[in-house]
Amino acid sequence: MEIKDTDTNQWKEWRQGMTGYIMYEATGYMSLHLVPRDYPNTDLEFKNFTMDMPEEQLKYITQNYNYTGSYTIDQTKQIVSHTKLSHSNPNEWNELSERRFHFVNDTLFVRPVEEKNSGLRLKFLKMP
Repeated sequence: MEIKDTDTNQWKEWRQGMTGYIMYEATGYMSLHLVPRDYPNTDLEFKNFTMDMPEEQLKYITQNYNYTGSYTIDQTKQIVSHTKLSHSNPNEWNELSERRFHFVNDTLFVRPVEEKNSGLRLKFLKMP
């Protein structure tokens, strides 16, 4: 994930870096999963998610951002629309997100259409 520096107009890494996956199925479904780059590197142990988990563990798992849903593509406008069937944030269930997209070689760039988040972009490399 990158953010546009308003002073230099250049893209730079957002926070300490993110990693994750975006997958599109030919059947019209998609999935997105994002976490901080170092998310898997923790000494915390998560055997089961329960209400009595320590606060430190609960805070840690809130860094996990994901949703799954259906999608449509408008090739003319180069916009992909995600209808979120489920989401790590319950307030975004069934919400529609529109993202501008373009490719540079094997890299997919996805950027929110809405002005509020238009300074962010996701960059995904194609998996073999």
